[in-house]
Amino acid sequence: MTRRGAGPDFQTSFQSVLRPHDTAFEGVPEIQVHRPSDRASHLVLPLSSLRDEVFYRPVCAGDYSALKAAHLKAFPIDYDEAFYERAIAQDSGISSWAAVQKDRQSGQEELIGFITAQYLRLHECDPTDRAAMGLGSTLVNGQEVVYILTLGVAEAARRRGTAGQLLRLVLAAAEARGCRACFLHVICYNHAAISFYLAHSFDQLAELRDFYCIVSGRQPDPDRAQYNAYLCARHLREEGDLSAMAYISSALFPFRSLMDSWGQASGQQLAGIVAASS
Repeated sequence: MTRRGAGPDFQTSFQSVLRPHDTAFEGVPEIQVHRPSDRASHLVLPLSSLRDEVFYRPVCAGDYSALKAAHLKAFPIDYDEAFYERAIAQDSGISSWAAVQKDRQSGQEELIGFITAQYLRLHECDPTDRAAMGLGSTLVNGQEVVYILTLGVAEAARRRGTAGQLLRLVLAAAEARGCRACFLHVICYNHAAISFYLAHSFDQLAELRDFYCIVSGRQPDPDRAQYNAYLCARHLREEGDLSAMAYISSALFPFRSLMDSWGQASGQQLAGIVAASS
């Protein structure tokens, strides 16, 4: 599967996130955030009683197999190993959260939901997406946004507000970092996902033709590979919310890039002179 990427690191990411049954947005208790446990489940286990504790924590190494199995079940593509490795390591600007259900008696954990997102500078984003979000100016090239890569909840755990809680964790962290917006792409036939994001104050900004090319055979129509996508975004702060330092940083970003390029070129020239004289 290929698509136009939002950033340089996840060229095979797919945003389909929610199945048709995950359409309830009822409120849930206050989020419990826990640190990763060494006892995290390595397998997707049968969902336990609703009396079991559900909490939220960063994805950890023990979630690898469960996270991979959940993506295979939720999406009609096969992610490469680099996707999971980066999601687990949370490098390259990646932020990954897990919704985990713990059996009160055995203490065993079961992954019932996940979200992966990537922080990007606007200059790393597709110009079409930037223009649709109203962030096309080069003056904001250095500002950050957050891109939702994947979001999913196990079918047996839906209608409990889990997806909303996972999304709120990412939004809260993005707002704390000063991100301008949160955005994502949803495949055209995933009406439940579109409804979910609209219910969480996202706007459906554009339809992108033939955005996804899926050849796994698990797409709704095995004889069709090309699918449109919808760009959805939620602005987290307006231009007027920028601090003075943020304005200066954004304005200087193009010049910093030029200076970096000039410095690299000068360094290479100097190295050549030194090599020639030695």
